[in-house]
Amino acid sequence: MAAGLVFLGAAYITISTLLINKPPYLKHAWDEVRHSPHIENWQEGEVTAASLQEERFKQLFLAKPTAWATINRHLLRLNGNHAIRVMFHTDNEGILGPITVYFNPFTKQVIGFDVLE
Repeated sequence: MAAGLVFLGAAYITISTLLINKPPYLKHAWDEVRHSPHIENWQEGEVTAASLQEERFKQLFLAKPTAWATINRHLLRLNGNHAIRVMFHTDNEGILGPITVYFNPFTKQVIGFDVLE
């Protein structure tokens, strides 16, 4: 029984990270950046799985540092710190760079922002 639950948990973690339904992530990220006028064609944003190493992870900006946001970040350790990354290109890449939003693939909640790469 316990082995079955572990298997189901591992399968869920893998599926949540590998099978990305892109349109909801794009829309959620677009809403999170408050429909920034600097973003060029938000529907063409790049949605990918990203591995966040510990030092890179600590550099992410978190607009609303709440207990729930901290829990969401810690849950990423279950899948080796893999997050969903949504990157929008801006009208001034030289100064602004791309605007990037990271999501926890299990809870679909924002875990941080990366303004310049």
